[in-house]
Amino acid sequence: MLNLPIVVAAFNRLESLKRLLSSLDRAVYPADVKLIISIDGGVGNADVVDAARGFEWKHGDKQVISHETNLGLRNHILKCGALTKEYDGIILLEDDLYVSPQFYAYAIQAQEAYRDDADIAGIALYSQQYNETAMLPFRPIEDGYDVFFVQLACSWGQSWLRRQWEGFEDWYSSNHDKDLTNDSGVPPDVRLWPATSWKKYYLKYIIESNRYFVYPRISLSTNFADPGVNHFGTNIHQVPLLYKEKTYRFPKSSRSIARYDAYCEMQPEVLRSLASVVSEYEFEVDLYGMKRREDIKSEYVVTTQKLSESIKSFARKLKPHELNLCENMPGEVIALGKTEHMPDFGQFLLYRNKINQDYKNTHNYFYQITRFHYKSVLHKSYLHQKQISVYKKVYRKIRGFFS
Repeated sequence: MLNLPIVVAAFNRLESLKRLLSSLDRAVYPADVKLIISIDGGVGNADVVDAARGFEWKHGDKQVISHETNLGLRNHILKCGALTKEYDGIILLEDDLYVSPQFYAYAIQAQEAYRDDADIAGIALYSQQYNETAMLPFRPIEDGYDVFFVQLACSWGQSWLRRQWEGFEDWYSSNHDKDLTNDSGVPPDVRLWPATSWKKYYLKYIIESNRYFVYPRISLSTNFADPGVNHFGTNIHQVPLLYKEKTYRFPKSSRSIARYDAYCEMQPEVLRSLASVVSEYEFEVDLYGMKRREDIKSEYVVTTQKLSESIKSFARKLKPHELNLCENMPGEVIALGKTEHMPDFGQFLLYRNKINQDYKNTHNYFYQITRFHYKSVLHKSYLHQKQISVYKKVYRKIRGFFS
């Protein structure tokens, strides 16, 4: 069996670390597993160091690494990744995560399945169900297997074998000082990530080398996204966890139809193989409508952006949205046309905000509870509160009459 120690990356979030360690303690392990807690140096981490040293790990050896200086998130994760040289690989967990009792069994099975697959850059424990670029739900196509493949690095629970990490490390040695702020090779939201982000460099490496992360359909980790250096806290990344033992079905990555690019868009060759109505065209996929015209290299595009001219068009009713092309669903929301006929959507954040506020089309397609239903619930709640207020007034008058 692969020797994969658990590496926890922490800094100054004491309660977050305690919560993660409690979930690790309750997890199921086939044999003794080493736990390494790596703590970045800096103000406010003394209690974290004490908690890490005082934690009783009943499942094997424990090592606490307390860095003397503040490395910052990017360099700290790089230090953790370098630990792959000492083992077959590692499982890396940042301190605001929480794991399924079955996370270790999944990591071992997945790495065994893909250890010789050169197209794989890492194994995610987290199930990606949200498109960060579009800020909309993401649902991969159902193909009967238990994993799917995305050109996105995972930072919410991941595993690297030594070979997988070394591939990135070799690339990073020549690209660590590259400014990705204006890099058209990565999604526009990624360009805005801070310089402390290691993930955007790993993502760039994945895209350049045409590799994938393997993602589970049922998550083995979830993200509390506690307030920290890089964000203010949110519940949007919470996902359901697997709770019982499972035997996984792993397809070969090259044969999977659940393969997606860094925008969470299905790879064009896959969509062409599934949708005969567009199979004769060389196109790029833009069903979330987040790709800039100038970033698309192909002559044609399948998009939800409004083209000045289109060759074919489809509805957006079936889910996931690729099925509307596979089933040749008639409509006017998705269009196939030449890339040159795409609009210039201007400033990305303003454009994305505009799309997400299109309740009639975007919101009502991607969400089960539509704006109409939400307003209806609020209205009923308002009427109910008014009714209670009236009852209270009547009750007070009756009580006053008999007192």
